Amino acid sequence: MPSDPEQMLTARFYFDKEKEHLSFAPFMVSINPYTSEVVSSRFWGEFVMTWIYNLHYQLLLDKTGRIIMSIVGFVVLVSLITGVYLWWSSRGKLKTAFSFKRNASQKRFNFDLHKLNGIYWFPVLVVIVFTGFFLDLPPHKSLVETLSPLYKPTSTASIPTKDAKRILVDDAVIIATTQFPDAVVKWVETPDGSDGSYSIRLWQSGEPSRRFPKTYVWINQYSGQVLSVRDAKKDGSGDTFLRWLHPLHNGEAFGISGRIIVFLSGFIPLILFTTGMIRWIQKKRVKLFRDTKK
Repeated sequence: MPSDPEQMLTARFYFDKEKEHLSFAPFMVSINPYTSEVVSSRFWGEFVMTWIYNLHYQLLLDKTGRIIMSIVGFVVLVSLITGVYLWWSSRGKLKTAFSFKRNASQKRFNFDLHKLNGIYWFPVLVVIVFTGFFLDLPPHKSLVETLSPLYKPTSTASIPTKDAKRILVDDAVIIATTQFPDAVVKWVETPDGSDGSYSIRLWQSGEPSRRFPKTYVWINQYSGQVLSVRDAKKDGSGDTFLRWLHPLHNGEAFGISGRIIVFLSGFIPLILFTTGMIRWIQKKRVKLFRDTKK
């Protein structure tokens, strides 16, 4: 559903034969909610933003890319932690450790730039890298479930009867909102087959993600009976942990301020690796110079 009055309504169609070899590539149709005009129709991954998302999430390599990205995330996480260890063990005074040295040489400026960007951005980067690593890790839900049971809905099958007719989408939405009168409808999933059900996804105040909330109502597609309800506010510790991963990773959990911080943090690894490489080259030159003097 649109997040604001100026956004389009987006419909996703799954299991298209043309993309069945991919784990996720729905056909997406954007519709003007006021005129019903079809504004665009295209596959996920075939326009800029979704292509960038696939590149970031799985290197355009589908499931294999996810495994590679989880490994990369782990390596970066180790690099961050060891960087803090080196910073801590080499600093005798906190004032020096948290400040630039004035009128320093170019080498010292590069060192301080690396050191301070690493330590000041560490809390943000470690959260982003850990959540990204964990989201890409193929068995991440199974790992969490070993420590805390995850929510499983009761039977959500709609048993068809003779001459049964599907209720309207609007009616299904109205039934769902009676379960959570103060919630906002975010997703409407239509029944998959004759025994499928309506799945209405709503956002309740306090949920960290407005885009992917975890409050659900499943409704019998024929009778309108509520088959199962998931109240995200009653989630166990495992589901709560999983619910926070994505909104922490993209900053959504803290509104526009969180999104801006995450956006800016995206430049920090580039700064760290660039200044780190320069520092490594400087040390190699010094070592080479000393070796030639012997």
